[in-house]
Amino acid sequence: MKRFLLFSLAILSFGTTSAQSEDHSKNNVIRWNMTPTLISGTGSWVFGYERVLSDSRSISTNIGRIQFPLISSFIKGDLAYKSTSKNNGLSFSADYRFYLTSRNKRSAPDGVYTAPFLLYYNFDLEHQFGYPTNQGVEYVGIGTDINAITAGVELGYQFVFDERWTVDLIFIGPCFGLYTVNAGIEGDLPNNITESEAWSTARDFLLNSYPGVVDHFENGTFSKSGRSKSWGFNFRYVLQVGYRF
Repeated sequence: MKRFLLFSLAILSFGTTSAQSEDHSKNNVIRWNMTPTLISGTGSWVFGYERVLSDSRSISTNIGRIQFPLISSFIKGDLAYKSTSKNNGLSFSADYRFYLTSRNKRSAPDGVYTAPFLLYYNFDLEHQFGYPTNQGVEYVGIGTDINAITAGVELGYQFVFDERWTVDLIFIGPCFGLYTVNAGIEGDLPNNITESEAWSTARDFLLNSYPGVVDHFENGTFSKSGRSKSWGFNFRYVLQVGYRF
């Protein structure tokens, strides 16, 4: 998140709209959403497309593969995180943009915009944890499936350079949605470990790794069953670069 904010500030301090004449024939933008890569690393890649509908409106979508960001070490009492054998994810979003013609000097896709949006993401994870026993350390896999579908409203600014290159910043996008989490144990637990302790381990590990995604866990519900379903608020921030044609 710090890298995303610093890069956004640099773009804002540099970006200015050009006074050159507009080219209304370029109504398409393909782009790379850099935010998942900045947060989770090169295993995440999301691409998008924007279609200009008029001087003040456009529609856009993003889709791609995402990975859950993981901390390099985790210790809770006597147990410790060993490794991750599965870290897959999918992200999809769509928005309908209204460019503020009263504020912007040029027409879409350049300038300030507001937009309602839909966002869906899923993480399919499996982690191994080491539990100490009288016979040594036993490793147990805990699989976790995280799903979220949210809707909200965003405020952003898209810079267009030389009529071709774009930098799109979504400053803030408050949203509300449904978050579900389901976990399962791969193999047998050591005799001295209960299912509730295993669920708590998985929850704490994920919260330590990326609290912004999983802070909707209901601790009591999840610790008893390995499942949680809740409604809650979140925020969307995006930095993406594109090519206009």
